[in-house]
Amino acid sequence: MKYCENCGAKLNDDDIFCENCGAKQSEISTPIKESQSEQILVNNNIQKKKKLNIKIIIPVVVVCIAAIAAFIVYNQMSKKVNINDYISVNFSGYNTVGEAHFKIDKEGLNKAILKAQGKKESEILSDDSLSSYEALHDCVRISLSNRSGLSNGDKIELKLEYDEAANDLLGIKLVYSNKEYTVEGLQEAKKIDAFEDIAVTFSGVSPNGKASVKNNSDDSYIKNLKYELSKTSGIKIGDKVTVKVNVDTQEALKQGYIIEETTKEYTCEKLDTYISKLEDLQDAQIEKLKKEAQDKMESYGAQKNATISSMRYLGAYTLVSKGKNDNGYNRLYLLYLCDITYKKSSSSQEQITENGYIPILIPGVMLKADGSVQYDSCQSVTGNTYIGSVSCYKSGTDMYSSLITKKKDIYTYTVSGGVSEFGN
Repeated sequence: MKYCENCGAKLNDDDIFCENCGAKQSEISTPIKESQSEQILVNNNIQKKKKLNIKIIIPVVVVCIAAIAAFIVYNQMSKKVNINDYISVNFSGYNTVGEAHFKIDKEGLNKAILKAQGKKESEILSDDSLSSYEALHDCVRISLSNRSGLSNGDKIELKLEYDEAANDLLGIKLVYSNKEYTVEGLQEAKKIDAFEDIAVTFSGVSPNGKASVKNNSDDSYIKNLKYELSKTSGIKIGDKVTVKVNVDTQEALKQGYIIEETTKEYTCEKLDTYISKLEDLQDAQIEKLKKEAQDKMESYGAQKNATISSMRYLGAYTLVSKGKNDNGYNRLYLLYLCDITYKKSSSSQEQITENGYIPILIPGVMLKADGSVQYDSCQSVTGNTYIGSVSCYKSGTDMYSSLITKKKDIYTYTVSGGVSEFGN
């Protein structure tokens, strides 16, 4: 019987390897006494315990180190405040003219600093002075790479600059980083016709008519726009005036409106106007004037104890004032060749009939914008001689000379009908 030289286990004399520990044995082994064997066993157990203790201690040490590291990291992290977490960027306005704004959560940042400083929850909740934020305020500079004229999809950068001395002042670690944002959510502006609810009115008498413009829009923005006319007076039919809206198109765009046209041309198509020739009137209107002229002659003849008959319409003279302040005031003469019958004397019943030229004056003949005709009610018979008691002209040339030739300095004139033979 022999014992293992390594672990002291009992072996057969011819065993080369220990069945217990596998150690190789010397070829010549010296028998070990029983007391020596027991000592070997004791030493072996001590070695096993040492190995076991080492296996237990190493993991414990590792766990402790990890815990300490975690504590250190946590302690450091708890003293850090990321400024970016308390800054928000938003966009407003309309596409192509949008604006960017940033906002700082002052209360949130102030509480985060207090917490990092190790303040108790009760202290944090009761502190509404924003003192920590105010201390930080002068140390941080925040800016945006672009604030205006923005379109959806644009990129802008939030930039932060920080004075590291604030860390010592606050006793914490402030961290930050520049951050890129994509512009989104800007509304599309709507195209509008700035002249849709604009009324341009022409009034007065051509050629000295007047123009005015009125904004009838109910839109909250458009109704406050101002319009101006290129011409407001001295207007005649056919004249064109330009209306201009006084607006900053970029400012309008910021309000959500795209104004593509800022001017518009208007034509004076209708205006009260004194006629310059008889042909300015419609046939029915001319016939109405003729009827009134004939009624006037009949009435006039009766007043003069004469009879005016066989009223043959010859034509007309239209005289237009050259006076700047007369608005083209006119005098229309309807010309007639008539038979004038009168008593030879008051005591005689004998009647005499003679031919005479009678012009009927119709002053101020105006064609209204609505198409109607207006003229002064005063109508008179004029002449340079008398047949009986009736004022008239003996010849057409006398009539032309008296009504036209002598007044060319103050009137322009037009001859209508078959009376040009008397002069033109």
